[in-house]
Amino acid sequence: MKKRFLFYFLILILVSTASGLAQIPAGGWERWAAPEEAGFSSERLELARALYDSLDGAAFMVVYDGRVLVTWGDIYRRFMCHSVRKSLMSALYGTFVEEGTIDLDR
Repeated sequence: MKKRFLFYFLILILVSTASGLAQIPAGGWERWAAPEEAGFSSERLELARALYDSLDGAAFMVVYDGRVLVTWGDIYRRFMCHSVRKSLMSALYGTFVEEGTIDLDR
């Protein structure tokens, strides 16, 4: 259950920040000095990193409040991915609908 929660957490971060990735700052991304400066826990992000590593991901980037919080993998390589947000959201919702946590008729 804990591993699944972390997976959903990573996906939600990806989905929630995907729209901001289209607007890369001209001078490059500013970075947070430490996750704690942005209100995040380094320990918990290390747990998320371990999960990311176990999923054989290619690249991951979290932008929080306009600055890079963490990057993992090769973030400079171009990836051809189109219209993935709806698929990710469907996968996230589908699990909870199947478990009865979310009632689509409500």
